[in-house]
Amino acid sequence: MKSPLVSIVAAVILAPYVNAQEGPFSPDDWPKTVDSSAVVHYVDTESLLSPPGDEWMEDELRVLTGGDQVTTKIEIGGVNAFKSSAAHLNIADASYEQWADHEFIDILMLVYGDSAVLGADGQPREFHFLTGIVPEYAVVLGGQIPLEGRNQKWNWVLFRIPNGIRGSDGTRLVGSIPENAKGNYSAGGVNGGTIRVQHVQSLIFRAGAFGEQGAFGEPEQVNFFFPPDECEPEPDTNYVFIDIAKDKNNHLIVINDDQQPVEYADDIGPEDDKRRAVAGSDSIINFGITDNYLGWPCNEPKTMKVCLEFYDDPLNEGALFGPETYATDSDGGLANVDQEDLFVLEGTGQWIRRSWVLQRVVEVT
Repeated sequence: MKSPLVSIVAAVILAPYVNAQEGPFSPDDWPKTVDSSAVVHYVDTESLLSPPGDEWMEDELRVLTGGDQVTTKIEIGGVNAFKSSAAHLNIADASYEQWADHEFIDILMLVYGDSAVLGADGQPREFHFLTGIVPEYAVVLGGQIPLEGRNQKWNWVLFRIPNGIRGSDGTRLVGSIPENAKGNYSAGGVNGGTIRVQHVQSLIFRAGAFGEQGAFGEPEQVNFFFPPDECEPEPDTNYVFIDIAKDKNNHLIVINDDQQPVEYADDIGPEDDKRRAVAGSDSIINFGITDNYLGWPCNEPKTMKVCLEFYDDPLNEGALFGPETYATDSDGGLANVDQEDLFVLEGTGQWIRRSWVLQRVVEVT
């Protein structure tokens, strides 16, 4: 009689250990809490993640862009990713009908841990998701990302949202299209999507997945984060400059080497305002900040304003001018400025001042 009793006690003791797996999890693979037999639809910007089971369907999800749900491509943390550049992030599911019978939907995302994961006050905030179709829709709470999520690393985060009942016909908000649907509901949601993440401007992510409840484990298992790397405090400074004409600079230099040569010339400009200036031999000028004057590579990227005074040469009328590429991390990540934000040279023959605001710029060594 003792042997069966020992067996039962052992099972009670071992069960919590088996289910106690929790993060933080490596961004190089799915969290160890995933259920390989669950129904999952996902998108991976670089196809670095392999589906762990037959019910995991890659490329079913599509990240939309346009209007108030603009997404742009960015290279950061060693990989290509998406950045939510407008208010909302809208994701379309080609097989959205599969969620029609699910009371809850789990949403797993691989996000970059910068200030965008928190609120404007630097504190955790609630992440809301829009489900349904106009005129019947709901904005539901999915959860929070704790302060530890701001670690300048890639992090797995898991949200869980209810899939409510539509009042007009008793169907669920995600998974079906009612007779009174309005707008672009091609993917069973608003504005061409299926589920929209609300008010997440500047959020950066590599992968996203919709799954049935428990497909990725529980939020309290997944939402743990690696600590940030140790880093010196940011310097108490806020600007650098260089004045070619007056031969003055404050920790800003023009790079001149074999890959990006420049040429200096005197007497540039209109007759009443001749100056010394610099021009890129290949139409490109690269600037460098010296002495880590605005921060260290491990400091969080900052929004920066770039101000330039340049000669509007009549010979270059119609050409585009302005910042092109800038560093987003110390691993070689780069972001590009949209061409529509560049200045079109008018050929006025005058010195002109213009400025641009660049998001999440980082200093590199």
